[in-house]
Amino acid sequence: MTDPRIQYVTTGDGVSIAYAVTGEGRPLVRVPTLPVSHLQLLWQAEFARDTISGTTRDRTYITYDARGFGLSQRDVADFSLDALVRDIEAIVDHLGLGQLQVMAAGYGVPVAIAYAASHPARVSHLALSAYASAQGMPEEEVDAIMALGERNWELATETLVHAVLGWSNSATAHQVAEVMRASTSPDTLRRFIEQIRHWRVEELLPSVAAPTIVVGRSAPSQSFERARELAAAIPNARLAMIEGPIDASNNQEAATIASFFSDGAVLMPSSVEAPHTTLTILFTDVVDSTSLTERRVA
Repeated sequence: MTDPRIQYVTTGDGVSIAYAVTGEGRPLVRVPTLPVSHLQLLWQAEFARDTISGTTRDRTYITYDARGFGLSQRDVADFSLDALVRDIEAIVDHLGLGQLQVMAAGYGVPVAIAYAASHPARVSHLALSAYASAQGMPEEEVDAIMALGERNWELATETLVHAVLGWSNSATAHQVAEVMRASTSPDTLRRFIEQIRHWRVEELLPSVAAPTIVVGRSAPSQSFERARELAAAIPNARLAMIEGPIDASNNQEAATIASFFSDGAVLMPSSVEAPHTTLTILFTDVVDSTSLTERRVA
């Protein structure tokens, strides 16, 4: 893939945000999967290709680095939820976008939820991987990793990628950790994690008007139960559960989201190969639904 052109926009509170626009078609904004946020390196990274190529076909793909990360302004102190929502608002307003689709994973999920809830007329579809707040992360484990980061930043990021983010393949996890180290610093990551523990969007979930798909995985940071609770709290949500490590199911997740964005269906194309994974779909009313479809991919 050809590297995208990096451009900049300034938020309402004066922070410089790096963003890139590629492709043609309906606008799709990808919220960064923090703390791995580096536009140039992620575009080149093999582990990110399935998500990018699988979800951006026939789309104007807008991606960016969050404040404090990657190619965006690094010297920032405010990682509040409102501040990170301002990053999206600045880009969308600058580009003059109308209706758009939004996708997010990990710690980008609360940001996407807050944006969708506060801009219901703009968000036509919402795709979320994981959970609504940062309370679900293993706090003691993350604290220990952050303390390790003060002594050995490389070992700390490798441990964070394996133990918390759930990447199982050693070579891939090493690549993710490399991008994380380029995305941030130990001090910035500590400030970020301290502040996201105070993020709360549970009260906003009933205000999300856009059709939504929630994708859950069997990764430590993305438990099935949290994904189910998130989908149940959003009025027009569908739940897709993928068993298996992140490494083996990125293309399956991308195909599921792309299908949902295209026509609202959650279908797995026969061409998708995702060894040792299971996709479970719970339709629309997650709490009361008895309509369950499961497809195993050999």
